[in-house]
Amino acid sequence: MKLTGTLLLLVSLIMFSSCSKQADTIVSPEPLSQKSVFVDPVSGKDNNNGREISSPYKTLKKAAASAVNGDTIFMKGGTYTAFKDEMVKTSTELAYIVIKPYPNQSVILDGTGASFTDGEAILTIKNSSYVEISGFEIRNNLSGAGINVLSENKYCDNIRISNCIIHDTKASGIYAGSSNLSVTGCEIYNTCLNNQNRALGDNGAWHAAIEYYFKYNYSIYSGEFVWQYGTISNNKIHNNWGEGLKTTRLSECKITDNKIYNNYSTAILLDNTKNVLVYNNYIYTTNDDYNRMTSGYSRPMEGLAFSYGKNDFMANPIPENIAVYNNLFVRTSAPFRWKCDAANVIHYNSYRNIKIAFNTTYNTIGRETFALDEALSGRDIPYGNEFKNNIIYKPVYNSVPQNYFTSSADYQQYWAISNNCFASGDIPAFVSKNNIQGNPSFSNPSLNSPEGFKIASGSICYASGEMIASIEKDYFLNLRSPNPSIGFFELTR
Repeated sequence: MKLTGTLLLLVSLIMFSSCSKQADTIVSPEPLSQKSVFVDPVSGKDNNNGREISSPYKTLKKAAASAVNGDTIFMKGGTYTAFKDEMVKTSTELAYIVIKPYPNQSVILDGTGASFTDGEAILTIKNSSYVEISGFEIRNNLSGAGINVLSENKYCDNIRISNCIIHDTKASGIYAGSSNLSVTGCEIYNTCLNNQNRALGDNGAWHAAIEYYFKYNYSIYSGEFVWQYGTISNNKIHNNWGEGLKTTRLSECKITDNKIYNNYSTAILLDNTKNVLVYNNYIYTTNDDYNRMTSGYSRPMEGLAFSYGKNDFMANPIPENIAVYNNLFVRTSAPFRWKCDAANVIHYNSYRNIKIAFNTTYNTIGRETFALDEALSGRDIPYGNEFKNNIIYKPVYNSVPQNYFTSSADYQQYWAISNNCFASGDIPAFVSKNNIQGNPSFSNPSLNSPEGFKIASGSICYASGEMIASIEKDYFLNLRSPNPSIGFFELTR
């Protein structure tokens, strides 16, 4: 889906109520032309011409400086240890510079042995636009990140990171400040190691596997600046000691078709973020290894949370216009949560136009399934919020059933809650009409895969939902019926 389509869908949703290397064999890229630039971190030289395989540059920094729009920078295959490089490329034309391995070769950028200060990355994209990094394995930085995308004296935009494997970093796998950022088809694991084995206690100073940061040069940007337009899709984000994905000061984003599991604290955290689509994600845990511990209370990661966290800016985007649909949450704590930062007394510490629909939850542990924190006085009043067509269970903690909802008065005052399946029974008295209770009859939940959470024929969730015209398909891309099923799967007969 193109970005324009995403925005149209969002509007519609809002309206519904020194190096070493391994031996390798060179395969010439095709075509060989002025559109190719070559890099060999071992035998290359930065005073070579870089346009011939026999005369490669040594560094990506040099290659990027000489590349023009539409060029592809090819890096020779191999494992490069003590690797640390950066690129700066400002472009005014709508043509990407692509950086990738030689065809049919693999490139591993390994930070082991390099000198990093705290927060530096193995590969840094700085003050750049129209750059794509694709097909690398990036690993081993015990001081900082895998990839940094930094806006210092110029903002970054139109940065693509695709089909990369990033792992074993102290900070984030990808730490980015950029508009039009796309992260697709990547696998990110064993990052945020500054919090390994809960080393930071409960102070919240950990990173995220993929993290939008909010710091930037005040002489360049105004206090109202937000990153715009992001796509985080088809990634595998797992076994990280921070959030799976955290956005800060972001507007217009889609988070879709990701597999996020066994992370710390929260799978997806939308902080000071608005105008977001979160759909068709599979979010789950398989064990307690990454549980967050708070005063003896142990829980697996939460599913999706939106918040208005305190930071250095005078004004920030209120969480609003967020649509969460067709997601599957298995064995998480609080699949849905609004986090109120008690240290932030600005009246924007609120939310509005949050739409949560057609999601399926199962085996929730610890916190309530739908958790709204107690609000501070003087906030903006929420409005336009809907919770419908979801399958939810009562959480269980230490074998004791918990509640579907927290004690917040917001549910009754500021939410339309209808056409949900309360699978553990006991529909709360304050919710809206047309909710049902009972077993949704999953096909085989022991599979611990999306296929196992399709409702079976005869399910009480069949044709019990409310049609939402803007949500045309389910998680599996089946067309929704005019009388839709409740949950992330559309049962057709």
